[in-house]
Amino acid sequence: MSLLVHNKTLCHSIPKDSSTQTAKILMSYEKAISIFNDHSSDKSIEERLQNAKDILKSIQESVLEYLKPFLKCDDGKPDSAFCSLLNLISKDQEVKKKFNVRYAWHLICKKCLFSTVRNYEKPIITFNEVKHFIPNSPVSLWKCPKCDAPNKKFASNTKLYLSASYFILRMVQEKENLMLKSWILK
Repeated sequence: MSLLVHNKTLCHSIPKDSSTQTAKILMSYEKAISIFNDHSSDKSIEERLQNAKDILKSIQESVLEYLKPFLKCDDGKPDSAFCSLLNLISKDQEVKKKFNVRYAWHLICKKCLFSTVRNYEKPIITFNEVKHFIPNSPVSLWKCPKCDAPNKKFASNTKLYLSASYFILRMVQEKENLMLKSWILK
């Protein structure tokens, strides 16, 4: 939820009268911040903080209840926040349009020279075993579907077609060997 409420462009693009979960999250956050920052109130800062926390806890519980039928992971597990975000974005068509990214993976096996291009359109891009990360051409490791060469032999170069207003990258690593290079999107 934090990712959504701190995205100012997204906040301004969601209509206040919308009944979507995203709009409810944004309105609850705005209300919590307003209560906390209301210095003209007779309530102490501790009371205002508690009221704000109660509002945020309530919207969190409401969103998790809404997402329960769609989640394929357990609450509190490492991937639960990612799964929740993915499902939340996917269920709100207006928000999904803003996050959907078209991309292609060019997969090349160094062992058998098998090559293929896979095209996708998704709101969140997941990279497995990222070798080098440069947004305009990240390299990820895969197991070859033709000769079963291990991940170290089958590299993919990814081409992002940034038609979305925002994009989220998720990197799944078995080891902490990711080398991030500084980059600028143009």
